[in-house]
Formats: sequence, structure tokens, C-alpha cells
Amino acid sequence: VKFDRAGPSAFGSGSVPGSKKPLLLFLPGIDGAGRSSSAQFRRLQPFFDCWTMDVGPEDRSGLEELLAALSTFIEERRDDRQVLLVAESMGAVLALNLALSQPELVDALCLINPATSYRRTPLSLVAPLLPSLPENVYETLPAVITPLVGRLGWYEDVITQRTATESKDTNFVDNFLRISRGLSQVLPPATLRFRESLLRRGMRQLEPKLQQLQDSSSFATLLLAGDADAVLPSVAETKRLQNLLPGAQRKVLPGVGHAFFDDVDNVNLLSLLTSADIIQSLTRASLDTPSLTPKTWLDRSLMQA
Repeated sequence: VKFDRAGPSAFGSGSVPGSKKPLLLFLPGIDGAGRSSSAQFRRLQPFFDCWTMDVGPEDRSGLEELLAALSTFIEERRDDRQVLLVAESMGAVLALNLALSQPELVDALCLINPATSYRRTPLSLVAPLLPSLPENVYETLPAVITPLVGRLGWYEDVITQRTATESKDTNFVDNFLRISRGLSQVLPPATLRFRESLLRRGMRQLEPKLQQLQDSSSFATLLLAGDADAVLPSVAETKRLQNLLPGAQRKVLPGVGHAFFDDVDNVNLLSLLTSADIIQSLTRASLDTPSLTPKTWLDRSLMQA
């Protein structure tokens, strides 16, 4: 497990975020790719010290190891700052496990298309069988199912992060094979088998905690769902979680699929967090945080980008 700084300054453009800014940590889905170059971080960086958790295909860290790594990272980096966990799909299972077992480490959660419904879905019956497919079939499968996951091209950040050696092809067949090779390298059969088991274990540990929640919570929660998610029943699941998590807010975005975070054209996480008053509450004590009221055309374009 490694943690990478996210956003433009991570790649040499712009200054390193100020230490007084709240800490934002992104927890990815089952692919484990941190997406540190995502345009979402370009929007968020003026308000947060942005980081991502990245879990490589060879990593076999168990649930306790992942939670311990998260806990250690936050304790070492927070320095009395507010902490926001932004977690997508499987990452939401990790984020909730951490927040409910160590609430003192988390001030706010943003859970995107959470995989907390996984064990109750048809996908849980199919996914364990996929690693047993012949290699040539498994390598073709990712590009076939990408339309279910999100908008066309959602996978480019994932592939680029893991496999930067292959150039894009204009030929449809060659590009189709490139996408499949890239995605199958991100999540090889053995890795999928391990992560699927990890997800089940995370859910077994989490569900009793959710059912035993009291009427109050020490952290704010924003639940986000795409109503075009064909992988998980995210609309229904976020409603269930809203009933379980005290004070949780919920937003359903029309036309957005499972790859919610990658859909930067239709999803502006900065605006969603602002509408939920989460950014304001986390940054209120920070004297060097930019105003959320756009004053110039540049401010407006960053808010809307």
C-alpha cells in the first residue's frame, strides 16, 4: 500500500498545498488505482491537501493491514487538521470500517456508489467465477463490460497509471485490445480473486457496526450515487445507508454510471461537497483557505470545470 499526493502540484505544477488545509484522502474501488492525476483533484486542491491510497495488483494486504495503513497515514499526516475520506465502491467499505472503529480519525465521509450492497447483488455470484476463465477470455472481458461501469473513456486514468507504455490506437480493434490488456493488468485474475474475498470480509466486519449505530455520529457523511450504475444498486444502497448513518446527506446524479469519480464531465465533486456544506465545515477554521464565493472568471471556471 502506498499513499501519493494528488493534484497538479504532485506533478510539479503549482505549489505544494499548505499544511493548514484539511486532509483529503481518496480510497479507490476494487482496481486499487489511486487516480492521483484526476481532474477532480485539480478542483479540490485549493481547499484540501489531497492524497490517494494506491494498492498495486501484486499487493495482498489483508483488511486489518489496510485499515492499519490508513490509520497510520492519517495519524502521521493530520497534524490537528480536519480529515475527509472520499471513497468509491469497495473503498467505501474500508472508509466506513475505519470511521466506525476509529471515529476520532475522521471528520467527514464522502461515499460514492458504495459497494456495501455487494453481498446482496447478482454480481457477488458471478465475480468469484471470473478468475477461472481462460486467459484469452479474461483479457477480452474488461473492454466488453466497460459500458456497464461508466462513460466511454472512464478507464484511461486507470490504464495510464498502471500501464503507461502502450500508445493509444485509432483502429477500433487495436484500441479494444489495448483497453482490455490494460484493465486485465490492473486487475489480474489472482488479484480479482483476492480483492473479492477482501470485500466480502470487509462487509462481514462492517454490517454489525452499521446496525449498532446510535442516534448521533461524530462525522458528517455525504452519500453519492449514479442512477445509471449498472454494476451495483447504488441508488437503493445509498438510501439504506442514509437511514443507518445519523445525519447523512444523499445525492443521486442522473446519467452517471459506476465509474462516478472518473466522470469529470458530469460530476463535479467540489460542487457536491460545497452543496452539502462539508467543505465549509471542514475549512472554517483554516485562515488560508480560499473563499468558496467565486470573485473572478477564473474562480468561476474552477468551480464549474
